[in-house]
Amino acid sequence: MRGRAEYTAAYRLFERALALREKTLGTDHPDVAIDYNYLGTLLKDLGDLPNARIYFERVITIDEKVYGIDHPNIAIDYNNLGMLLQVMGDLPNARIYYDKALKILIGKLGENHPYTQQSQEWLAGLT
Repeated sequence: MRGRAEYTAAYRLFERALALREKTLGTDHPDVAIDYNYLGTLLKDLGDLPNARIYFERVITIDEKVYGIDHPNIAIDYNNLGMLLQVMGDLPNARIYYDKALKILIGKLGENHPYTQQSQEWLAGLT
């Protein structure tokens, strides 16, 4: 596992990249959402779960505007938030996001797609 100092340094770099992207592309661009996702993941790894949640929720807001509410990218976003909520111990809300993701993935990619199967495993892991 990487050291905390490496994660902290990476977080600072992603913050700088985010600021540049927001300035250049605007706050609702999909590339900005990618940076929010990276920052959320880093904060989760650093143990700052409440702030990670803010970033993951922002990713969903941007991606829903860009892709619509039934795109596989949104399902990935829902799964990311679901995993965070599961780590936070908020199993009822984690289930809601896992269910939403699974519904999208089944509808768009089918039941046998690896993303769909992974999503089913995460949902099953809540019990």
